[in-house]
Amino acid sequence: MTAKQSSWLLSAAVFANNAVAEEMPLNLTKGVTEISRNVYDLHMIIFYICCVIGAVVFGIMFWSMLYHRKSKGVAPLISTKAQKLRYSGRLFRLLF
Repeated sequence: MTAKQSSWLLSAAVFANNAVAEEMPLNLTKGVTEISRNVYDLHMIIFYICCVIGAVVFGIMFWSMLYHRKSKGVAPLISTKAQKLRYSGRLFRLLF
């Protein structure tokens, strides 16, 4: 598969319309009554909010990995005795 074919396939998957989502059996279907349509709309709004939150979290995660990478000269944290004591206490509480 060439790069051009891959890009077309990716763009088709990204920009697929709502008709594909309506055909999926696991998606919440739009109801007949007004209350069920309101529940469907609430479901979709919360779904989109969760998607935005996920995109923001992963964006921040990738930004921090790129910003704090070792090749930029950021020094790693030096472990001290106090940290070792703190982590051994946490491990002890976790086990017992």
